[in-house]
Amino acid sequence: MAKTGKQNLSTVIVGAGGIAQKHMAALARIGVRIAAVLDPNETAARSLADKCGGHIIKKLDEALDEVQMIHLLSPPSKRLDYARTAMQAGKHVFCEKPVAVVIDDAREMAKIAAKQKVLFMTGFNMRFRPGYVRLAKDVLSGKLGEVISVWIHRIGPGSGFNAPLGDSWRTDPNLVCGMTIESLSHDIDMIRGFNLEIEQVTAWVKGSRPDLPAFDNHAQIQMGLNGNRSALINASWASHLPMASRGVVGTKGTAVLCGNGFFDFMDYRIKTDEMKHEEIIKINDPFDAESYYTENRHFIDCIKKGEQPLTNAHNGLMALQISLGILESSKTGKVVKTGADHD
Repeated sequence: MAKTGKQNLSTVIVGAGGIAQKHMAALARIGVRIAAVLDPNETAARSLADKCGGHIIKKLDEALDEVQMIHLLSPPSKRLDYARTAMQAGKHVFCEKPVAVVIDDAREMAKIAAKQKVLFMTGFNMRFRPGYVRLAKDVLSGKLGEVISVWIHRIGPGSGFNAPLGDSWRTDPNLVCGMTIESLSHDIDMIRGFNLEIEQVTAWVKGSRPDLPAFDNHAQIQMGLNGNRSALINASWASHLPMASRGVVGTKGTAVLCGNGFFDFMDYRIKTDEMKHEEIIKINDPFDAESYYTENRHFIDCIKKGEQPLTNAHNGLMALQISLGILESSKTGKVVKTGADHD
């Protein structure tokens, strides 16, 4: 594994879009220097570099001697070459989710990380939010008993809602991958974070943008989990009304996170066999920049300690594999097996 010693840590930001602003602020709080910025859009690169004090580069290897890691924030279809270059130079990689849009890209990144003995973190920031942490603790501790079923319901005006074509990479015809790959990766990873494996899926996926056929923004999914358990996901980026709930039914109790926005965790409701009445706890966990700080803090701590991050390359690979299975099921009308990938 690449050594860091006691020097101040530095990174290169690859991809100067909107998400880069959140990571830039998080890294500043932690004390990680952004040495350079790389983006084909020179205006975006210049704007971010001016804010963080880094210099603009046109090729990643121009700055690798200065840093211990890179932050890979480009559109997911444009990541493999950057990741390969960084890891073969012994640099750690923080990669925004989804890790890729093609399964072979995700497999190769996982293989290179293992071979080069560098850390690769997939940025599933939902895992680091107080609401999810509370729910996961109660599930994994056995407080709810054995899991019977999981549900995720989240709808609202998301990417592409009443927006012009190409307003971001998500609706750019040359970069689009759709909600199932881009956003449902969060939900898939959250379920897997309960130590549950998604073994098969039956799905109905649809897009509401006739001007962008490759852009799916609605999905209803039935999932078969290990141990003869089940999960349901109902998601939409094109609902005029936002609302959300994420819950777990167990043999000894039930718990649910609720919020108005589709990524808000505001109230936590729980009732177990040992409780006379349900408890409603104010979590007050809106979707904001704090989770980007927390996940980056975790990544930096892992680098310093030489420990694997909570969400590594395999987590990203498995989420993508299941997303692709969902799309295949919707296209074919068949149940699709989504077993573990051990490559």
